[in-house]
Amino acid sequence: MIAYNDDFIIKIDVVIITYDRLDMVRSCLESLSNSISNFNIQILFGFNGSSSDFIDEVKDYVRRVNLQGRVHFFYNTGQLPGAARNQILKKSFADWIFFCDDDIILPNFFFAIFFKLLKKNSTVNVFGGPNLTPEFSSPIEQAQGIALGLFTVTGPVSNRYSSSSSNNKNSIYSLTLCNLFWKRSDYLFPNDFYCGEELHLLTRTPNPFLSSAELSVFHFRRKNWSDFFRQTLKYGIGRTEQSILMLTLLFLVVCILLCLSAAVNTMLIFGYFSCILTEVCICKLKNKNKVSFFLIFTAAFIIQFGYCIGLCVGLLRRLKK
Repeated sequence: MIAYNDDFIIKIDVVIITYDRLDMVRSCLESLSNSISNFNIQILFGFNGSSSDFIDEVKDYVRRVNLQGRVHFFYNTGQLPGAARNQILKKSFADWIFFCDDDIILPNFFFAIFFKLLKKNSTVNVFGGPNLTPEFSSPIEQAQGIALGLFTVTGPVSNRYSSSSSNNKNSIYSLTLCNLFWKRSDYLFPNDFYCGEELHLLTRTPNPFLSSAELSVFHFRRKNWSDFFRQTLKYGIGRTEQSILMLTLLFLVVCILLCLSAAVNTMLIFGYFSCILTEVCICKLKNKNKVSFFLIFTAAFIIQFGYCIGLCVGLLRRLKK
């Protein structure tokens, strides 16, 4: 239990789902050990189709970072993310759930900051913050983080990847499941969503929400372009599973593009990527980062291409159901 005073007592469970990513899981567990050291917070750790060797390695590392007794393990044979989390949520009786990806690193005072924000915003039902690229990341990984934070590339969700983003209230697009405090309710995730199940949960959770840069975490990016492309493809597929509105808009856009001439379509595409180029240039001038212009633009192109392909694949999947 956590107590600020006699009338402010809450209980928090951390929910993590993992497969077989040992190095990332180790970094995540070490950061969790440091950030919860002063609090009685429990970790509900789900192995989702993991190998026995990986499970043994994780359990050994839990003992090494002094988390034994705080971590409760769950096992399944490889479910979709929402179903795997639901299995754990049904066993939790905490007031708040912190959803944590296995590839993030938390700052030491992360939970202390959450309690401070909660005390000031006691009516808020969801808290979250950006996920930033670790400073020790490779140039390709840093380029991914920069491109994800560009408004011309990812639109309103760009706030998820920028430490300069101001506090956002009641915007589900500034919140992400890798770093999310959710006030416990009876709602669960859809069991059949391939990706993006958090928006389904958030649309059923009443306002207010708060996304704060103070709750930033560090998130490992993909180590190569092919893995990054697969990630953006997955996000595109996931978005079509979230709402009929997205499918309708996608269908309308495709119909409009088919009706336009090749010359007009070429001009639209050229104009759009010119806007991306402009924002990349502005970003380079403002931040003076060492990542090359070419790498950032490559990451931006992969996001657009992979996401669009994912939307089309998702649309076909929905039509077959």
